[in-house]
Amino acid sequence: MSAHEPWTVSSISEALGNAELRRQFIAEINSAPVHELSHVAARWQVRAEMLAAAAERGGKIQASEAQGREVPGDRDVTDKILALAEQARRS
Repeated sequence: MSAHEPWTVSSISEALGNAELRRQFIAEINSAPVHELSHVAARWQVRAEMLAAAAERGGKIQASEAQGREVPGDRDVTDKILALAEQARRS
């Protein structure tokens, strides 16, 4: 999906890629009251964007591994999780 093009029901459906996700999306769109259509579409747009970003990251990781390079990104999030747990305990 181009950053310049507006999202449509069709482009969201296509971006989901998975037949089951598409079915769920279309079912929600079809059953939503008219005043909730934009909210339903916005939720699914976010999901489609997240899937596209994950696919892009996966492609970069796969390319790095295939070339024997260091995998990009921080995969060890232990310190982040421990900091969040400590923060939650203090709250």
